[in-house]
Amino acid sequence: MTNNQDENSIKIVEAIPEDAKGITTVLYKTWLDTYPNEEIGITKEDVEDSYKDAFTEEKIKSQQERIATTPENQRRLVAKNGTDVIGIATMIRNNDNNQLRTIYVLPEYQGKGVGSMLWNEIKKFCDHSKDTIVQVATYNKSAISFYEKLGFVDTGKRWSDEKWKMRSGATIPEMEMMIIAKNQKDWSEYYEITKAKPPTKLLVKALEYVTDKGKAIDIGAGALKDTRYLLEQGFEVTAIDKSPLMEQGVKTLENDKVQAFTTSFEDFDFSENKYDIASAMFSLPFTEPAHFETVFIKIKNSLKKGGVFCGQFFGMNDEWSKNPKMTFHTEAQVKELLNGLEVLSFKEVEEDSTTANGTPKHWHIFHIIAKK
Repeated sequence: MTNNQDENSIKIVEAIPEDAKGITTVLYKTWLDTYPNEEIGITKEDVEDSYKDAFTEEKIKSQQERIATTPENQRRLVAKNGTDVIGIATMIRNNDNNQLRTIYVLPEYQGKGVGSMLWNEIKKFCDHSKDTIVQVATYNKSAISFYEKLGFVDTGKRWSDEKWKMRSGATIPEMEMMIIAKNQKDWSEYYEITKAKPPTKLLVKALEYVTDKGKAIDIGAGALKDTRYLLEQGFEVTAIDKSPLMEQGVKTLENDKVQAFTTSFEDFDFSENKYDIASAMFSLPFTEPAHFETVFIKIKNSLKKGGVFCGQFFGMNDEWSKNPKMTFHTEAQVKELLNGLEVLSFKEVEEDSTTANGTPKHWHIFHIIAKK
């Protein structure tokens, strides 16, 4: 290590208010080393301007207060060589994901394992049932390579945020990388298995009742096999799914008649009286119980008069019914949810079969086609 220190002298500890100036120094020096870019138009002077007041007594005191009042859903770590702060890491546990806000290491300590030491400690704070995301400058190749080695993958999202606009007018272009949670890795396997399969039979049957092939919504679009079928039938399709894998798949379709939204069902803004068909193939039961009824009401309201809903509800005898994050219904509850719709087909199936990847499973399903 530099300064005649070996790796054993580097310690990862919780940040304390007294670290404020050291943290600011790490930020300033790493920004100065990383973000000036001739092609983007960001200069050394831009970075210096961004930090011109960072070391004032007022700003350091403000940083100390932020550290002292770190919320319970956040963790701030520092790497120290003796008493000197040489690296920092911040993680936030959000409702839907973990967000790695920062891993910064002084330039002279980069490539010496300090970043990995910070990651190995900060990741303990993660909710491992949720995805972990990080935002990186698109031209920061060393950081992208570092995160790839940790297991992050590029989600394909790109943007520029005005808050990173420099004095020169240039803005840092950003991208998102993600470590997919284990349950989401299972979904990744599901997408690979199902993407080449034919459209769901219930959807094909439901289209017999649709008179106007205008707009469709694929709720839980997944590997897009049903989205592709709806496009082939002439619909303009809105595809929604919580996994970024869906949105990446839409880009490969190269079809301007499909719009993709990476979102949970409860967070999606369902427009009223918009769709001729709303298809939710085996997806709605993965809505948490606290949100299910509200989501389904929004789906019903999103249908035009004469519009058709098709989808499944899972019954109480389903093998997955112990999962508190999924929703299961009795026959009476399903029929109550369908109030206001004309039920065209109602089929209950209970059987021992397999999941998409061949895992044995006891299924209890209500297959529904209903018209507004």
